[in-house]
Amino acid sequence: MTAGNMWTWDEALDAIERMQGPERLVAELMLTTGQSLSAVLNLRIHDLDLCRCCLQVRQDGHRIPVSFPDVLRDAVRDQLSLATTIYEHDRARYVNRHRRQPDMRLPSFWLFADDEPADVPEPAERGPLAQYRFSHALLSSARAAGITKPVHSHTLRHCHARWKLDAGIPVDELRRSMGHADPMTTLLYTQSLTFGGLRYTQSAA
Repeated sequence: MTAGNMWTWDEALDAIERMQGPERLVAELMLTTGQSLSAVLNLRIHDLDLCRCCLQVRQDGHRIPVSFPDVLRDAVRDQLSLATTIYEHDRARYVNRHRRQPDMRLPSFWLFADDEPADVPEPAERGPLAQYRFSHALLSSARAAGITKPVHSHTLRHCHARWKLDAGIPVDELRRSMGHADPMTTLLYTQSLTFGGLRYTQSAA
């Protein structure tokens, strides 16, 4: 993606403000932490430390701590409650059918569990929120906000990288936080422009 097609920080926020439900929180976490869509969607409940506003994100076979802004704590707590409700629904159906507890326990369940279909045979058969649902929600909100630039799964990740670079973070530190194996991938973000109207503080991310 060329620099001219990259979203500004304000464009990202305008689009996110038009999103609803789990898709909105996924977008907010991507924007403020720089993690990929798959990394956020594949979070399990045991990857969440709500007290410390910290996520354990999987990168190259390791779990890496990533902080998210305190302003998102309540939304993350609500998502945890929703995931717990979905799990308990699936668990109750499984127990009623098999008269025993399912192998999957709540801590291993998806933080962003897909609520479609409504019923599955057991918790382990329910997957995370589908990427196409998030992509559709982001595209729809972008067009509603009057954004005509290209939209793809890395759009918000690019915004995060440019924000950090404009704030003076070293490229190698950004590479590690975003999980880039190749430094050249991170260097693609170095042609950046200064953003205006930040609504998250640098320390919050």
